[in-house]
Amino acid sequence: VAENMNNCCLAAYSVTTALMQAHDHSHIGDPKRLIGNGVLLWFESKRFDEIVQKLQTHQIEILEGPKYNSNAHHREIWFKDLNGYTLVVASPYGDL
Repeated sequence: VAENMNNCCLAAYSVTTALMQAHDHSHIGDPKRLIGNGVLLWFESKRFDEIVQKLQTHQIEILEGPKYNSNAHHREIWFKDLNGYTLVVASPYGDL
């Protein structure tokens, strides 16, 4: 999916379990997991609908969404890549 996205922004965040619990981001990390714990890769794309369709077509493990994030004013979908990392694709700010 990442290969096909244009105009993407990428950031990786490492957070503590306490911070995750405080903000209720259950998909960011799990202390029991060795791979990808506390790491989140975030992409923004104008092709959000196309990416969602491809994720569903290829039966990728969807964790959340697609949904509207009222705090960020965009749509997003959370999923696992083949290596076990959590990825998020978001539409541009204010696209709805």
